[in-house]
Amino acid sequence: MTMVAEGDGAARGVESVLELADARWDEGDRSGARQVLRDGLAATGPDVRLLLKLAAVEWRDGFEDESRALLAEASALDPDDPGVIAARVDRLRGERRYREAMALWDGLPEAARRADGVRTAFGELYADMGWHAVATAAFGPGRGLDLAARSVWLRSWLRSGGPVAALRRRVLRRDNESRTNWLRWSRSSDGLDGLAGVSADALAVMCVELDEYLLRWSARTDWSWSVRTAVRQGAWWVAAVAALLVLIVDRPLAGPGPLLLGRLVFGGTVVVVAVSIASLGASALSRLRSSGARLVVGVLGWLAVAGGGGWLLFRTPPVSPWSPGTVGLVAVLSAVLAAMSLAANGLTRYLTYRGVARIKEDRPRAAIVDNLLEVLAGMSKERNRNDLAERSWWVWALEDAAAMMERRLCRVYPFRDPTTDAWVVERAAGAATAVRELKRLIGASSAEGWTQLTAALRHELTALVAGDFGALKWAPPPSRRARWAERGRLAARTVLGAALPIGGVLALQPLLRLDSGVYGWAKVVSLVWALLYVLLTLDPTARDKLDAVRGVAESMSKGKP
Repeated sequence: MTMVAEGDGAARGVESVLELADARWDEGDRSGARQVLRDGLAATGPDVRLLLKLAAVEWRDGFEDESRALLAEASALDPDDPGVIAARVDRLRGERRYREAMALWDGLPEAARRADGVRTAFGELYADMGWHAVATAAFGPGRGLDLAARSVWLRSWLRSGGPVAALRRRVLRRDNESRTNWLRWSRSSDGLDGLAGVSADALAVMCVELDEYLLRWSARTDWSWSVRTAVRQGAWWVAAVAALLVLIVDRPLAGPGPLLLGRLVFGGTVVVVAVSIASLGASALSRLRSSGARLVVGVLGWLAVAGGGGWLLFRTPPVSPWSPGTVGLVAVLSAVLAAMSLAANGLTRYLTYRGVARIKEDRPRAAIVDNLLEVLAGMSKERNRNDLAERSWWVWALEDAAAMMERRLCRVYPFRDPTTDAWVVERAAGAATAVRELKRLIGASSAEGWTQLTAALRHELTALVAGDFGALKWAPPPSRRARWAERGRLAARTVLGAALPIGGVLALQPLLRLDSGVYGWAKVVSLVWALLYVLLTLDPTARDKLDAVRGVAESMSKGKP
């Protein structure tokens, strides 16, 4: 009886200390709340609730080291306490150490995951990471959650499909794939452990920065892949249904007979055939590896199908299934369906490219480090060094790292005077040139070259992770005069190449005397050629954008290289 009374007295003592500390905190007396908790620990001895409360107070006041020590003491005292687990997860989430928090979840038994504080902590963690279906699963039922947690749970539940179970399952599958990709990609940060001369604090900061960058990358690409698939399929269905309605309602295009069934059969057959032709054309076009070739062949092929079909359609109405007008109708409808799908697909791909580019622009150092780590990790396997596809990817990664170093890393923070800004831009251009020179070691590879490349990459990574940008290797960048001269020659070649077809058509017309229809189509094709030629040669980033869009699409379908 005496021991029970002492236990009850201690519990009441802890409760009174917590109430007094909360009262002092609400009054704005933070030092007073801290002192009350310290006095309570001195009087009652180590207590999990007091330690957690004092750790939270120290964290809010900016004493992070003291807060970590108190949390570690509480965890050592009772590691299975739900309050301790929730506090550890909240702290890891605040420090953006997501992988450690997820590892903590994986090690918990199911009973511990169902505690209210634990499921709240992990639900808010996954909601912060953007995996709302996983967050909803971690939250469990809304009963037992406080008001703030219930608000997060409701938002995640709605964003993961709400009452539609099929949509929730689909979003959960996408979130799980995104989590798998992120964990796989973020393993490249293990290569940071082998860097010499970098402090533990700098490594920890870089690991967090790199994990967050890869998390946003995976979330953006997986989301864009889902949206692109849905938009492309939706474009097909909308165009097909609209075409079918037009064929049913518009009597001249519906074939003979007043029966709705006849119109429906005729229109449905035309739409099915047109969809099949457009799908076959898109499949054949996708087999071309060059982005420029796909663009040129696609545009010219579309013009030929649409122009020929339109000529047949307006020349002979589709009065029977086998008339030339019906063939023209199928061709025109195929071109319309292909254009709708291409427009939807191109728009979503461009938005994906812009979204990924914005993520890289916001975190240029993480993007550069990620590219260099990917090259270093790939080179560590001997069999990859003789794989030309792997070498091509390494060259792309080095160029991307150099471009980010030249364009974005030097603009992370402004220097607020033009002289220093110009100096920093010049230094960044030299650092990017040094990275570009590493591509030569891949192009003209040798045993000694691989060793040099490994050492150079480790040197660059050490400087970037430690924040010693002045230690980055530097090489003289091309002079401005040389760059402008090259641009002038490129512009002259572009104007000549673009103007040659249209000039030839205009010059030969008095000799050939083409009829108006053929002459008009010749001018259209020449103008399209000029537009494509200018797009692919004059704009120095056009090809990069096309290749980047293709690379993002491949990374979404196959996983990040």
